[in-house]
Amino acid sequence: MPSQNTLVDHLVSSRTIKSPVVEKVFRRIDRKLFCPADLPASYAYQDSPAGIGCNQTISAPHMHATCMELCKEYIEKGGDEKRVLDVGSGSGYLTATFAALLVELGKTGKVYGVEKYPELAKQSVKNIQSACPDLMPYINITSGNVWEGVDEGGFDVIHVGAAAAKLPEVLVTALNKGGRMVIPVGGQNDVQVMQVVVRLEDGSIKKQDLMAVRYVPLTRPGEDDLYLY
Repeated sequence: MPSQNTLVDHLVSSRTIKSPVVEKVFRRIDRKLFCPADLPASYAYQDSPAGIGCNQTISAPHMHATCMELCKEYIEKGGDEKRVLDVGSGSGYLTATFAALLVELGKTGKVYGVEKYPELAKQSVKNIQSACPDLMPYINITSGNVWEGVDEGGFDVIHVGAAAAKLPEVLVTALNKGGRMVIPVGGQNDVQVMQVVVRLEDGSIKKQDLMAVRYVPLTRPGEDDLYLY
Protein backbone atom coordinates (compact mmCIF):
# COMPACT_ATOMS: atom_id res chain seq x y z
CA MET A 1 0.00 0.00 0.00
CA PRO A 2 1.50 3.38 -0.98
CA SER A 3 2.32 5.62 1.98
CA GLN A 4 4.62 8.43 3.00
CA ASN A 5 7.08 5.84 4.26
CA THR A 6 7.18 3.97 0.93
CA LEU A 7 7.71 7.29 -0.86
CA VAL A 8 10.58 8.21 1.47
CA ASP A 9 12.04 4.71 1.12
CA HIS A 10 12.24 5.37 -2.64
CA LEU A 11 13.89 8.77 -2.12
CA VAL A 12 16.44 7.23 0.24
CA SER A 13 17.22 4.26 -2.00
CA SER A 14 17.71 6.59 -4.98
CA ARG A 15 20.12 8.71 -2.86
CA THR A 16 17.94 11.78 -3.35
CA ILE A 17 17.62 11.96 0.42
CA LYS A 18 21.09 11.56 1.88
CA SER A 19 21.00 12.88 5.44
CA PRO A 20 19.18 11.30 8.40
CA VAL A 21 17.61 14.59 9.48
CA VAL A 22 16.08 15.23 6.06
CA GLU A 23 14.79 11.66 6.01
CA LYS A 24 13.23 12.19 9.43
CA VAL A 25 11.34 15.36 8.48
CA PHE A 26 10.13 13.83 5.20
CA ARG A 27 8.76 10.84 7.09
CA ARG A 28 7.00 13.21 9.47
CA ILE A 29 5.27 15.53 6.94
CA ASP A 30 2.68 13.49 5.02
CA ARG A 31 2.50 14.69 1.41
CA LYS A 32 -1.06 13.44 0.90
CA LEU A 33 -2.32 15.90 3.51
CA PHE A 34 -1.05 18.73 1.28
CA CYS A 35 -2.64 17.41 -1.92
CA PRO A 36 -6.30 17.77 -2.94
CA ALA A 37 -8.54 15.57 -0.78
CA ASP A 38 -9.81 13.64 -3.79
CA LEU A 39 -6.33 12.74 -5.06
CA PRO A 40 -5.84 8.97 -4.61
CA ALA A 41 -3.09 7.86 -2.27
CA SER A 42 -1.55 5.90 -5.14
CA TYR A 43 -0.87 9.22 -6.88
CA ALA A 44 -0.19 11.42 -3.84
CA TYR A 45 2.70 9.14 -2.91
CA GLN A 46 4.17 8.91 -6.43
CA ASP A 47 7.37 10.74 -7.25
CA SER A 48 5.47 13.07 -9.58
CA PRO A 49 4.07 16.62 -9.42
CA ALA A 50 0.37 16.98 -8.68
CA GLY A 51 -2.15 19.73 -9.37
CA ILE A 52 -3.30 21.74 -6.33
CA GLY A 53 -5.63 24.20 -8.09
CA CYS A 54 -5.15 27.64 -9.68
CA ASN A 55 -3.04 25.96 -12.40
CA GLN A 56 -0.35 25.35 -9.78
CA THR A 57 1.36 22.14 -8.73
CA ILE A 58 3.02 20.59 -5.74
CA SER A 59 6.47 19.68 -7.02
CA ALA A 60 7.65 16.11 -7.44
CA PRO A 61 8.99 14.73 -4.16
CA HIS A 62 12.50 14.23 -5.58
CA MET A 63 12.68 17.98 -6.32
CA HIS A 64 11.52 18.88 -2.83
CA ALA A 65 14.05 16.46 -1.34
CA THR A 66 16.84 17.82 -3.54
CA CYS A 67 16.08 21.39 -2.48
CA MET A 68 15.91 20.42 1.18
CA GLU A 69 19.28 18.66 1.03
CA LEU A 70 20.79 21.73 -0.66
CA CYS A 71 19.44 24.03 2.05
CA LYS A 72 19.98 21.87 5.14
CA GLU A 73 23.58 22.82 5.87
CA TYR A 74 22.74 26.52 5.62
CA ILE A 75 20.11 26.11 8.33
CA GLU A 76 22.32 23.80 10.38
CA LYS A 77 25.41 26.01 10.55
CA GLY A 78 25.83 29.31 12.35
CA GLY A 79 23.50 30.85 14.91
CA ASP A 80 20.35 29.42 16.43
CA GLU A 81 17.81 31.86 14.96
CA LYS A 82 17.12 31.24 11.27
CA ARG A 83 14.93 32.97 8.70
CA VAL A 84 13.74 30.94 5.72
CA LEU A 85 11.72 32.27 2.78
CA ASP A 86 9.59 29.93 0.65
CA VAL A 87 8.43 31.82 -2.46
CA GLY A 88 5.46 30.22 -4.20
CA SER A 89 4.59 28.18 -1.13
CA GLY A 90 1.55 26.56 -2.76
CA SER A 91 -0.10 23.96 -0.56
CA GLY A 92 2.36 24.63 2.28
CA TYR A 93 4.14 21.27 2.07
CA LEU A 94 7.73 22.45 1.80
CA THR A 95 7.05 25.38 4.15
CA ALA A 96 6.01 22.87 6.80
CA THR A 97 9.00 20.64 6.02
CA PHE A 98 11.38 23.57 6.48
CA ALA A 99 9.74 24.31 9.84
CA ALA A 100 10.14 20.67 10.88
CA LEU A 101 13.80 20.88 9.92
CA LEU A 102 14.27 23.95 12.14
CA VAL A 103 12.84 21.99 15.06
CA GLU A 104 14.91 18.87 14.39
CA LEU A 105 18.10 20.95 14.20
CA GLY A 106 17.27 22.74 17.45
CA LYS A 107 16.89 26.12 15.76
CA THR A 108 14.50 28.98 16.41
CA GLY A 109 13.21 31.51 13.91
CA LYS A 110 10.55 31.53 11.24
CA VAL A 111 9.70 30.11 7.85
CA TYR A 112 7.93 32.70 5.69
CA GLY A 113 5.74 31.34 2.90
CA VAL A 114 4.56 33.70 0.16
CA GLU A 115 1.85 32.53 -2.25
CA LYS A 116 0.28 34.72 -4.96
CA TYR A 117 -3.12 32.99 -4.85
CA PRO A 118 -5.07 33.89 -1.68
CA GLU A 119 -7.14 30.70 -1.86
CA LEU A 120 -4.00 28.54 -1.93
CA ALA A 121 -2.44 30.52 0.92
CA LYS A 122 -5.61 30.05 3.00
CA GLN A 123 -5.76 26.33 2.20
CA SER A 124 -2.06 25.88 3.01
CA VAL A 125 -2.60 27.24 6.52
CA LYS A 126 -5.48 24.77 6.98
CA ASN A 127 -3.25 21.97 5.68
CA ILE A 128 -0.52 22.75 8.20
CA GLN A 129 -2.99 23.19 11.07
CA SER A 130 -4.38 19.74 10.25
CA ALA A 131 -1.15 17.89 9.49
CA CYS A 132 1.30 19.40 12.00
CA PRO A 133 -0.28 22.09 14.21
CA ASP A 134 2.74 22.16 16.52
CA LEU A 135 4.75 23.77 13.70
CA MET A 136 2.44 26.79 13.30
CA PRO A 137 4.50 29.01 15.67
CA TYR A 138 7.42 28.60 13.22
CA ILE A 139 5.40 29.51 10.11
CA ASN A 140 4.03 32.72 8.60
CA ILE A 141 2.20 32.38 5.27
CA THR A 142 0.96 35.42 3.35
CA SER A 143 -0.59 35.91 -0.07
CA GLY A 144 0.43 38.47 -2.67
CA ASN A 145 3.74 39.80 -3.92
CA VAL A 146 7.07 38.41 -2.75
CA TRP A 147 7.48 41.05 -0.05
CA GLU A 148 3.87 41.44 1.05
CA GLY A 149 3.76 40.79 4.77
CA VAL A 150 7.46 39.87 4.93
CA ASP A 151 10.21 42.05 6.35
CA GLU A 152 12.73 42.72 3.60
CA GLY A 153 16.03 40.93 3.69
CA GLY A 154 17.92 38.93 6.24
CA PHE A 155 17.20 35.40 5.04
CA ASP A 156 19.54 32.47 5.63
CA VAL A 157 17.75 30.29 3.08
CA ILE A 158 15.45 31.16 0.18
CA HIS A 159 13.58 28.52 -1.80
CA VAL A 160 11.64 29.51 -4.91
CA GLY A 161 9.04 27.04 -6.15
CA ALA A 162 8.39 28.61 -9.58
CA ALA A 163 10.65 29.56 -12.46
CA ALA A 164 11.83 33.16 -12.77
CA ALA A 165 12.67 34.39 -16.26
CA LYS A 166 15.93 35.72 -14.84
CA LEU A 167 17.58 35.66 -11.44
CA PRO A 168 15.64 38.13 -9.23
CA GLU A 169 18.12 40.65 -7.85
CA VAL A 170 15.71 41.55 -5.04
CA LEU A 171 15.99 38.00 -3.71
CA VAL A 172 19.76 37.86 -4.14
CA THR A 173 20.04 41.06 -2.09
CA ALA A 174 17.82 39.52 0.60
CA LEU A 175 20.30 36.74 1.35
CA ASN A 176 22.36 37.01 4.51
CA LYS A 177 26.11 36.54 4.21
CA GLY A 178 26.59 32.80 4.24
CA GLY A 179 23.03 32.33 2.94
CA ARG A 180 21.83 30.15 0.06
CA MET A 181 19.00 30.40 -2.45
CA VAL A 182 17.69 27.56 -4.60
CA ILE A 183 15.68 28.78 -7.60
CA PRO A 184 14.62 27.53 -11.06
CA VAL A 185 15.58 30.08 -13.73
CA GLY A 186 14.37 30.25 -17.32
CA GLY A 187 11.35 31.22 -19.39
CA GLN A 188 8.50 28.83 -20.11
CA ASN A 189 9.70 28.28 -23.68
CA ASP A 190 13.38 28.13 -22.70
CA VAL A 191 15.53 25.58 -20.93
CA GLN A 192 15.06 26.03 -17.20
CA VAL A 193 17.85 25.21 -14.77
CA MET A 194 17.89 24.77 -11.03
CA GLN A 195 20.32 27.39 -9.82
CA VAL A 196 22.05 27.61 -6.45
CA VAL A 197 23.04 31.10 -5.33
CA VAL A 198 25.30 31.64 -2.31
CA ARG A 199 26.22 34.94 -0.69
CA LEU A 200 29.77 34.47 0.56
CA GLU A 201 31.08 35.99 3.78
CA ASP A 202 32.74 38.82 1.86
CA GLY A 203 29.38 39.72 0.34
CA SER A 204 30.14 38.40 -3.16
CA ILE A 205 27.77 36.03 -4.98
CA LYS A 206 28.54 32.55 -6.26
CA LYS A 207 26.13 30.86 -8.71
CA GLN A 208 25.95 27.26 -9.88
CA ASP A 209 23.62 25.59 -12.38
CA LEU A 210 22.66 22.11 -11.19
CA MET A 211 20.17 20.46 -13.53
CA ALA A 212 17.50 21.02 -16.12
CA VAL A 213 14.01 21.36 -14.60
CA ARG A 214 10.45 22.26 -15.56
CA TYR A 215 8.46 24.54 -13.24
CA VAL A 216 5.38 26.73 -13.55
CA PRO A 217 6.27 30.43 -14.06
CA LEU A 218 6.85 32.87 -11.21
CA THR A 219 4.28 35.59 -11.92
CA ARG A 220 2.94 38.77 -10.41
CA PRO A 221 -0.35 38.54 -8.48
CA GLY A 222 -3.19 39.08 -10.96
CA GLU A 223 -0.94 38.76 -14.00
CA ASP A 224 0.17 35.90 -16.23
CA ASP A 225 3.44 37.38 -17.46
CA LEU A 226 6.71 36.12 -16.06
CA TYR A 227 7.72 37.94 -12.92
CA LEU A 228 10.63 40.03 -14.15
CA TYR A 229 12.69 42.00 -11.66
